Amino acid sequence: MISWGWTIVISLAWMFLVNISFSVLVFENKKKKSDLGTVFWCLLAMIVPVIIFVFTNIMCRVYEVNETVYYVIMGILAGIFIGGPILTVMGRSLLLLLLYPPKRMAAYAGKEVGSFRSFNKGRASFSRYYADKHAKEQAYIAEQILITERKLGFLYRMRRQRGKDRFIRTIMEENRKELPQISGWRYQTVLAGTCRAETAILMAFDDGEESLVYLYWPKKKFTSEELREEDRERLSLAGKFRQITMTGRLIYIFMCIERYLVSLYPDRDWMPVAARMWNRTKERERWSEGTPGDLYREIVPERIMRFYKHGYGYEELNSMVFDKQLSMTDYTLIRGLYEGISKGDPKEEINQMVGLPEQLIYQANLKMYHFAECDQMTMESILKAEKILESHGIELPDLSLVSRFSFERTADEMPDKEKDRYFGFGVDATELSILLNPGNAGLKERLIGNSNCRRQEPESKKNEEKEEESMIREISKKDIPDVVRVIRASFQTVADEFGFTPENAPRFTAFATTENRVKTWMIDQNRPMYGYFEEDRLVGFYNLYLVDDGCELGSLSVLPEYRHRGIGKNFWMMPWNGRRREDSGR
Repeated sequence: MISWGWTIVISLAWMFLVNISFSVLVFENKKKKSDLGTVFWCLLAMIVPVIIFVFTNIMCRVYEVNETVYYVIMGILAGIFIGGPILTVMGRSLLLLLLYPPKRMAAYAGKEVGSFRSFNKGRASFSRYYADKHAKEQAYIAEQILITERKLGFLYRMRRQRGKDRFIRTIMEENRKELPQISGWRYQTVLAGTCRAETAILMAFDDGEESLVYLYWPKKKFTSEELREEDRERLSLAGKFRQITMTGRLIYIFMCIERYLVSLYPDRDWMPVAARMWNRTKERERWSEGTPGDLYREIVPERIMRFYKHGYGYEELNSMVFDKQLSMTDYTLIRGLYEGISKGDPKEEINQMVGLPEQLIYQANLKMYHFAECDQMTMESILKAEKILESHGIELPDLSLVSRFSFERTADEMPDKEKDRYFGFGVDATELSILLNPGNAGLKERLIGNSNCRRQEPESKKNEEKEEESMIREISKKDIPDVVRVIRASFQTVADEFGFTPENAPRFTAFATTENRVKTWMIDQNRPMYGYFEEDRLVGFYNLYLVDDGCELGSLSVLPEYRHRGIGKNFWMMPWNGRRREDSGR
């Protein structure tokens, strides 16, 4: 007779195999079962056969069934229980191979994701937050690859890159009609973190831009020649900072910021900025938000100048942004520092430079101080800071100054339990400051007097020149095609948000505006029409429909990428002179 030990072994083997088979099969959840329901059926499938097996064993023993018959019965049950999950997985895998070859799989993924337009419905209003210009195309391709992986499951994941390549190539080929803006693509080795490499898809677009779709295929062996230039720079930089703690890297960024401010704006007293910067390194907790060091955000130009530009006073700003922690004295002091050199635009160089630590601290909190994530983020921030300094010929900080903030790194990945070691403890590093440490006065003077360092023109002056290039003028006949383009592109974001299409809303402005219609406004209806031009390019438009007792504003449009710059406000605040005054009198 089969001993109870073998009964237990067979039962455990069954549970293990059922668990594996469920993890392979359950991803295709067509009935939309909840996670709890999936767990219930998995437990039921594991427990019921075990009960049947044990019950049969007991009954055979009780009724003293012939030994040969007993072994036949128990062998059949054991074969069903153990071989069932294996045969199920193998059978399904073979079925998928037959039913979903690459071309059919690409068609299935394309059908599941829908058209490019429907896929991005509702995303248009968020497009200005995308870091990548072609993030929508990137997401569209990535979603189809993800659907393929989910459908094929372990059959896809267990394939080597050569086998996966057939599916990827077919997906890219099938999308040539849907995404004609993609001029070509190829596989590209990219850095994942600071030392590991992965294979990604590099897509080239008609406008000259490029975009990456990450495949998360690890690449164990690679050379620097396979990497893009920016990844090669990161790899070189990672080697220099490999043993430096996160706090040491933050100190290096502070040193870069000080050199930037002192070299380009030597007439300003940057002591308040320096004091808040170096206070951050004293924190005992790992860059925790909400600590006294979190007051660093007060010195980021975007935090104060952007709201000030839009007419918000101290009380509103303090309540909305600083949780009523910013004093009136600090507000006046910091606003005065940036007056004339920043308007709070996130794209301003000074805002990008001074804002680096705040972004780094915020992202580190989001990532729960995971080593690989923070390792990569700090390298990207340092690389960006160094590029800004080099663009102005400013001397980079001496790396040996932060070499004492080091730790013994034994591997590319570090366990979470060693966070304190690789992050580094709070330290007073103000002796490295060229503003707070009088002993560095000589270095400060050398930076100011460096002949290779050209001083940056005040941002306000640049903005004034840019505003001179940006102007509002009356629309002429030659501008009509551009007017149609601006109106259609502007109202398309509304159409995407609410699901309007030429089929269900043919008279909506985004689809009904034509050159003939605009000519009718101009010639037959004699509507005054004005455009906002940047470097001779039309980016905004509106017209006035004149009636007996006044006028109505019509087709106010601004291209999505130029919104939130006050263009609509400039239209509204235009002085009513010349023809406009006469027309309004009508």
